[in-house]
Amino acid sequence: MSVTIRLSDRKPAAEGGRRLVFTHPDDPKLIIKVMKPTYMAQNWKAPLTFRQKTKRYRQHTYLFMEVREHLAACAKNGHPPKHLQNIVGFIDTDLGLGLVYEAILGPDGKFAPTLQDFIERGQYTPDIQQAFLEFRDWFIDAPIVTTPLHPDNIVLNRDENGKPYFVLIDGIGEKTVIPIKGWVQALNRRHKLKDLKRFDRKEGVPAVPQPA
Repeated sequence: MSVTIRLSDRKPAAEGGRRLVFTHPDDPKLIIKVMKPTYMAQNWKAPLTFRQKTKRYRQHTYLFMEVREHLAACAKNGHPPKHLQNIVGFIDTDLGLGLVYEAILGPDGKFAPTLQDFIERGQYTPDIQQAFLEFRDWFIDAPIVTTPLHPDNIVLNRDENGKPYFVLIDGIGEKTVIPIKGWVQALNRRHKLKDLKRFDRKEGVPAVPQPA
């Protein structure tokens, strides 16, 4: 029997422009992403416009875009890539349909640090730089379509041997009506290379690793 998870009386662990992120109340190793009630009230209140009515996925369009990119990434290698936060499934909540992910946690059980954290703390050491370079190589050739990269959307995880690697946790999906970058991978790759140049120029990632 389906159970509705109550989130409305909980404090979100993170908040974006359109969504709220909650730690799963029954499993701290999972997170639930739902649409923000304020966003829904402002953009999906009745009566719906003709354009909204003709959208097949309506308010769940952003969820669909994210799932589509995860499927594309899995289709290439037959399994979820380690550089992309793993989707567990959908869940019903009192704030609407939620998308459940594996949480990326640090040794202390809290959310793992982001690339932005390492830059701001002056901890962009050679091993962190190497992990980010490996992430970039994957990102360029991955079949996923993304919005512009931001260092807050890239978090550090570690494998069973303690080796660090970065994981993309947000900014996934093509928002254009015609998903041309998803259809033409050469164009998608070119856009991502251009985005990385912008990222290097704007986000302050050190060009030379700092000493350990």
